[in-house]
Amino acid sequence: MDIDSKTFIKLARRNKRASKFGACVDVYDKYDSYKLIALYYGKENATCAISPNGEIVSVTKSANFPSGKIGKLFQLAIRNGGKWLNGFDTVLPTIYKKYGFKTVARLAFNCEFAPSDWDYDLFEKYNNGKPDIVFMKLTKENVGEINVDNYEIGENLAKS
Repeated sequence: MDIDSKTFIKLARRNKRASKFGACVDVYDKYDSYKLIALYYGKENATCAISPNGEIVSVTKSANFPSGKIGKLFQLAIRNGGKWLNGFDTVLPTIYKKYGFKTVARLAFNCEFAPSDWDYDLFEKYNNGKPDIVFMKLTKENVGEINVDNYEIGENLAKS
């Protein structure tokens, strides 16, 4: 379902705050030229946005949104031009892989750029609280994964 920017931001921020893993998600102040999607099941919701270049961002879900229904959100994102994404190497790459995304690049966690709400103890089991960022693209091809030393290179590999 398409949604206006103000409502999208409100939902995505609420979902991010309600999740103990919310630090993994970026919710922007503006989504100019983005396609915004909110999926509802009763009072529960999930969100994502697709940038003009096909990046899927701001994937959130409310606390009781049925996990089995998140696939529908990704189907909508892909149908609306979603082609690539990135995320911390926690459970996220395993989830994204289910929907056809493959890792093309990996960037080591850099404490200098950690989200302000990052909890190293909460993410301890993922590389001692410092999970890499993985860049993934939607593809059926066999792709190799390479280590990169800056965000832009990883982003460019995922977009290509």
